Amino acid sequence: MGYVIFVHEQKLQLREEHPDLPFTEISHMLGLQWSQLGPNDKQKYNHEAEKDKQRYITELTDYQNTEAYKDLFRRKALSRGPKLCGLQGVETEMEEETMALNPIDVSNLTAPLSTQAILTFT
Repeated sequence: MGYVIFVHEQKLQLREEHPDLPFTEISHMLGLQWSQLGPNDKQKYNHEAEKDKQRYITELTDYQNTEAYKDLFRRKALSRGPKLCGLQGVETEMEEETMALNPIDVSNLTAPLSTQAILTFT
């Protein structure tokens, strides 16, 4: 996990020191530097990566609890309804009726929608 943070931190410095090297060589050098780091140094980067992961999860959860997200999720689910029911390509009034439905009451949800649930609707 921490390797990405290490690369991000070190890449600019290597690029300045070796402006003519291609990206592949810079990547190779970064890989060697990472492999030569001691466990304590790697742990520093892994710790930063874990903090960033927790920040992301918090931000995602906050976003999933917004009305904007719930509206987006509702619209995606409603637009997929005809396709899931085998009505794909059939001209019906169902689409108009679907979009005219009252918003789904999601106020009683106790947990944010999981990322897996989001992926199944995209």
